Amino acid sequence: MGIVERNLKSYDADTQAMTFFGPILSPAGLVQGSAVLTLTNAQILALPTTPIAVLPAPGAGKVIQIVRATVVVDATAGAYTNVDATAGLFLAYGGATNKATNAGACTGSIDTAQKSVMLLAGGLVSTAIDTTPGALVGVSTHYDNVAVDVAINNAAAGNLTGGNAANTARITVDYLIVTL
Repeated sequence: MGIVERNLKSYDADTQAMTFFGPILSPAGLVQGSAVLTLTNAQILALPTTPIAVLPAPGAGKVIQIVRATVVVDATAGAYTNVDATAGLFLAYGGATNKATNAGACTGSIDTAQKSVMLLAGGLVSTAIDTTPGALVGVSTHYDNVAVDVAINNAAAGNLTGGNAANTARITVDYLIVTL
């Protein structure tokens, strides 16, 4: 199996800083990628009941592995309300059932008129499988050829309220596509 070398760099428009990562080595056939999605205020309000696709399904016999995700919520124009004390924003496989990341706390972040950053750790996160490092994970229809969505678990509170039309959330996801 060959090795593919990639040099990655990123540019932060807010700080005008350039960051170089790399070289990053990966086995040939393993696809590495990064995706950025910006959500509108209306989409953020509906996240508890309407997950939004961040990454499309990769094709039969392939699984998306989330390496990490960063969510920057700009709610400086207006705080969100109707936020349950246990609410969390996360990435999930095919809706909001099979979590792909840990949940970033919504209380103290989106319920305040401020810009906040949530750092989400990747991996298969589910109560239905063993997530112990080194454990074997059975690939099922939960992960094979399944899109990755962003959602908010807002308990029984339902959709968020408040906010402002100027609010946004920028989600940056680093991922691998693994062929089974």
